[in-house]
Amino acid sequence: MTPFLSCTSLPEVHARLIDWLQSPVGNALLRLEQTQLEIWLPKLFGYHLLFLGLPCAIEDSLALSHIRHRIQVSQVVHTSAMTSRIQGHPEHLPIANDSIDAVVLFHALDFSPDPHQILREVERVLIPEGQILIFGFNPLSLWGGWRLFARCGGKAPWCGRFLMSYRVSDWLALLGFDRALVAGLMFRLPIQQETLLRQSEFIESFGARWWPGLGAVYLIHGIKRVSRLRPIMMRWPLPSQVLSPLVTPTNAESPHRG
Repeated sequence: MTPFLSCTSLPEVHARLIDWLQSPVGNALLRLEQTQLEIWLPKLFGYHLLFLGLPCAIEDSLALSHIRHRIQVSQVVHTSAMTSRIQGHPEHLPIANDSIDAVVLFHALDFSPDPHQILREVERVLIPEGQILIFGFNPLSLWGGWRLFARCGGKAPWCGRFLMSYRVSDWLALLGFDRALVAGLMFRLPIQQETLLRQSEFIESFGARWWPGLGAVYLIHGIKRVSRLRPIMMRWPLPSQVLSPLVTPTNAESPHRG
């Protein structure tokens, strides 16, 4: 079996991913991901929302967000009326500490040379109690098996990392997040035949109910928890407590001695 050629967040890789999302199976997956975004985006509140990954693929869902200032950081040149674009590396975000209310990672970890560093940066820029949504390809799925046996080489999305959801959850836990796997998406085979995709659409409801951990894509929700340490106030003893218990202070004047 030929080894996989890894692909990271380079502009040409993103371009191939956008093309793939317009294919029959890619578009079917994208519609399922947009449905989840339509559920979750109205639940995110604050002033600043950050998108990393492929935000241009989900712009139609952004209108549902109550957060009006939306930012995307990417190496890819892309203009949008819905987001403020910053050109940069997701592994080194040009954003101040504790300034972002919510973050959406749309397959950003799958095509990064250092996915753990992205999560560290997200933890840095999120405010306390800030929220994160992570979409990632699941290796423990029919798609993961397809990836292994189809010998897809360097083709996107198959050349992505396909990180285990529990591994991402462990990283989040180490960074102080409460996290949970909230959805598994796309339980059909990655076939490029629209008729078969439509005919097998009923599998989605069964998969989401009975084997959510085996979806081609997982959605993880996390909340940045910050331990609020209360300083221990030193209780200074009263003067009478400092004195030896054998001595009793008094305010009476000493008798005059002639």
